Amino acid sequence: MSGPKKLSREPAPGIPARLRQLRLDQAVTQAAFAESVGLAPNTYSRYESGVKPLTDVAKCSICTVSYTHLRAHE
Repeated sequence: MSGPKKLSREPAPGIPARLRQLRLDQAVTQAAFAESVGLAPNTYSRYESGVKPLTDVAKCSICTVSYTHLRAHE
């Protein structure tokens, strides 16, 4: 039996990387960004790291608050 998986510090490609860049462009922490879009900080962290797939509801909230579209490749 192997031990727990370690998460990479590098963001997953695609939407997670776009989320991270969007947040960094606004110069805010994960917690502050999560609060601004109505998400729990730990949930947002999982979206940004690629551990959890971004739900449509979360995507709509992020796009509405950030006035942007989330696309993996621009």
